[in-house]
Amino acid sequence: MASGDLHNVKMGASAAERNAPHIAAKVVPRLLQICKEEEEEENIDKEKYAFEIGSGQGVHASIIAPKLPNIEFVLSDMAEDYFEHIKENVKSIDNVLLPPVTFDARDDIVDALIVDNLKAVIGACLLVLVVNICHISPIETTKGIFASSEKVLAKRGVLYIYGPFNVDGKYTSEGNERFDKSMKEKDERFGIRDISELEAIGETHGMKLNEIHEMPANNFLLGWVRTR
Repeated sequence: MASGDLHNVKMGASAAERNAPHIAAKVVPRLLQICKEEEEEENIDKEKYAFEIGSGQGVHASIIAPKLPNIEFVLSDMAEDYFEHIKENVKSIDNVLLPPVTFDARDDIVDALIVDNLKAVIGACLLVLVVNICHISPIETTKGIFASSEKVLAKRGVLYIYGPFNVDGKYTSEGNERFDKSMKEKDERFGIRDISELEAIGETHGMKLNEIHEMPANNFLLGWVRTR
């Protein structure tokens, strides 16, 4: 790994370490409630999964998975260079399934899961988690996230997407505006998306935005549920 790549890995890890506890504080109570509802319907023995798209080094799973021991976590990333970092970060956590899945959100998630003998995950996820992906990727990736979630989420499942977003076409801070311009200078396909844009994409996949949480450092945690 080149020195520049190593620097990027370290920077990504430090950002994840900062935001993971805040994300967990919102996600974990919601998932515990969903698990309780499943138990009330006597779905106790039904396998429960969480799927993270773009897991990076697995920092978020290392914080969230231990708090949800009845859910099996499946991690993924399009960059296999991260996989050794993932394995190191989650090696002591029993409910994280290894190895991670090689997956680009623009591809078919069903194909990726079948290749890795994880067909049981399809339609059985109580959580799909996506952190800091939408603004550093083409819009096709965001569309793929919703297409994938439609296929893997269970009836009560939730898609949570975290990152910087615009509201009603406006930046939420001057820092976000500068950040957006710097990303677009690197790749014109990148940039901060408007919440309404994701809301419209979600609707085409039978998903409704029902949670908007303002988070530290001008970020949001957005939650979608299935409508069909």
